[in-house]
Amino acid sequence: MKHVYHPTKSCISFGNELTPISARPVRGSGVNEDGITFYAYKYFTGRSTHVKDGETELWLDEISSYIITGNSSWSLYGGHHFEGDMYVTHQNPQNNLLTFVPDVTKLQPPIEIDFIRSAKKM
Repeated sequence: MKHVYHPTKSCISFGNELTPISARPVRGSGVNEDGITFYAYKYFTGRSTHVKDGETELWLDEISSYIITGNSSWSLYGGHHFEGDMYVTHQNPQNNLLTFVPDVTKLQPPIEIDFIRSAKKM
């Protein structure tokens, strides 16, 4: 099943509801497999990188949005090699194995690290 992010409906499957749009696929593993894809800009735009288990050094200049696939929670770190301040992000059980975070500045509770420099599956 293909999914697309919609700002007011979170995640919807392709069907009659959509009009022609520009869509980006979820990178990396399938929806049922654990992974997190980081994007440089809000709403899943700009350069991206996909992580399956853990990445000690994320080299995007900025991470402004991300998508979680699978069932795992992730630890996000302000420093390389899983060091510095940590933020834990969880899978949203209502989204059928997909969690969309279109703007990290809107997270609740707020993310209190300036940059995401490494990430690890919990």
